[in-house]
Amino acid sequence: MILKQTFGDSLEWERLEGKRACRIKKILTEGGYLDEAKWPKLHEMMVSAMSRMENALSPHIKKLGF
Repeated sequence: MILKQTFGDSLEWERLEGKRACRIKKILTEGGYLDEAKWPKLHEMMVSAMSRMENALSPHIKKLGF
């Protein structure tokens, strides 16, 4: 919940069966690689999401010593 609040949007947590890991992702549905007209807006959204994800995860990763 804290990660979602820091990220500022919904996130999807995906269990990876048989592994000591999970996948955290944000799905963007506002465009795709076939719709070139929407690429500039989609790029802005992707950069924003990646930046917010880094800001949300960085404090937790630092605690792990990575």
